[in-house]
Amino acid sequence: MGNAEENMSNIDNSLFSLYYVAPPDASGELPPLYFSMVGDEQCAPTYRVCRANAEISVMILVLSGQGSLALRGNVHSLSAGDMLVLPQGETYQYATLRGQPWRILWFNMTGELFPHWLSQYGLNASPVYLQVNETVVQAVWEGVNLCRGGLPHDRLQDALCAQIYGILLALRRQFNARAKPVGPAQKLRFLIDEQITAHPDAPFSMAEAAARLNFSQRQLERLFLAAFQRTPYAYFLQQKLLLAKQYLRNTRLSVKEISQRLGFCDPYYFSNCFKREEGVSPRDYRRG
Repeated sequence: MGNAEENMSNIDNSLFSLYYVAPPDASGELPPLYFSMVGDEQCAPTYRVCRANAEISVMILVLSGQGSLALRGNVHSLSAGDMLVLPQGETYQYATLRGQPWRILWFNMTGELFPHWLSQYGLNASPVYLQVNETVVQAVWEGVNLCRGGLPHDRLQDALCAQIYGILLALRRQFNARAKPVGPAQKLRFLIDEQITAHPDAPFSMAEAAARLNFSQRQLERLFLAAFQRTPYAYFLQQKLLLAKQYLRNTRLSVKEISQRLGFCDPYYFSNCFKREEGVSPRDYRRG
């Protein structure tokens, strides 16, 4: 597949905005997910990247054009709306089609956390996700735009980590949803999951959900409780706190910032909810 210098020569004529995330001090320890580069790129007609036992993980959203990925003896075609997800350690080649070069948004990452998330959410079986939905596209753009906001290095790394987690949740929910939920309780759970992915800071309206599903609120709550042994609100809170645990473990966001990101009215209420559910405060959970 060729060495890195040969590979890089094929992208020299690309037109891109490349966002370097400044490296930490030499004495510092890399976090479990560290972003080396983030880009918005109009690829050159000869764009091609080859990696053997890649040292980085890569996430790419194709905005326009056509190209392909060669991996594990298979060739996948990728066009506008498709997403490429490659954990570190893989050997592959991806390239744009000469006559229809890609425009792509991409993230380069190191650390064991990204492959772990892929495995945890069943996203490691396929490297290609065709025609991702608007929730995924919006989350990718938000991740790229974070790099334009002038955040300090540490805060940018944390914000990108949280954003990538949200993108993977959105991917999981879209492609798990291909087997459409059949009952009203399952449909309500899907609506809750969708909202937490797209707008984790927004309150959930049971009245709006019931109207969308054409059920009375009381009837829908009763069906949900019978199916999942918890009320819709308890499930909504549980899913928010699962997301909070990821932020606490894998970012340096403060408890206040996490509570704001998840739409709690204040950090004290968030801490009380967290302790009631987990048995420890958010700070103790982070130290544990």
